[in-house]
Amino acid sequence: MKTKRSAVSDKRKAYMKAYGKKYRAENKEKCSKCEVEISANGKTGLCLPCVNKIHNPRVLPERYCEECGKKLDRKRNKSGLCKQHQLIKRNKSVKQREASRKVMEKLWEKPGFADEVSERIKTFGWGTDTFRLRMEKDGNWRKQDEIPDFEKYTEIVRDATDKNYQANFYEIPDAKKRSREYHLDHKVSIAYGFENNIPAYIIAHHKNLEVIHHSLNESKHTNNSITIDELLLEIDR
Repeated sequence: MKTKRSAVSDKRKAYMKAYGKKYRAENKEKCSKCEVEISANGKTGLCLPCVNKIHNPRVLPERYCEECGKKLDRKRNKSGLCKQHQLIKRNKSVKQREASRKVMEKLWEKPGFADEVSERIKTFGWGTDTFRLRMEKDGNWRKQDEIPDFEKYTEIVRDATDKNYQANFYEIPDAKKRSREYHLDHKVSIAYGFENNIPAYIIAHHKNLEVIHHSLNESKHTNNSITIDELLLEIDR
């Protein structure tokens, strides 16, 4: 037996079948962008794909080749060119590279060119005073006057430590264990060496290096595991 609610729903369905199609056919509008026919009930005046393009950022806009205007794949193509023009551009770049390589080969064949390049590297290259001044002027590096003495001392010690670690790898105990878990530590700390005016090469000596667990290294902080006299005796052996 049908209830009142089911009877009302049946009447509504019958009404929609009878008048819905007729209403939609008579009251139609066109999308303001693509001119596809849409229902007059829409508030935006746009079809569903056009609404998605505006409100859904995942829907990418259509893209066309910059040279010939051919439609491109929206997801894969990021160059802005079709395959044909991509190949043309690539071939042009290959030809330019070959031409520049030939020019450089001719330059290197000239007598004295290699010596001129090496001299310019010595005067203007990495590690020179002119390079340092240019980097300080551009604001990429701090000026030497602004760097604290402890930072300068630490940098010298760490550079020498890396060289000594590589040169005397097999003489340092547990050197193979060095990792995130096991750290390279100075028995006599860098802070102690700076405070007591100890030369950097002594603190960076391979006899002052050991590999210990990171928890021990962090708890040790700036303390010493041996005295400076014991370190000097080990170095003299």
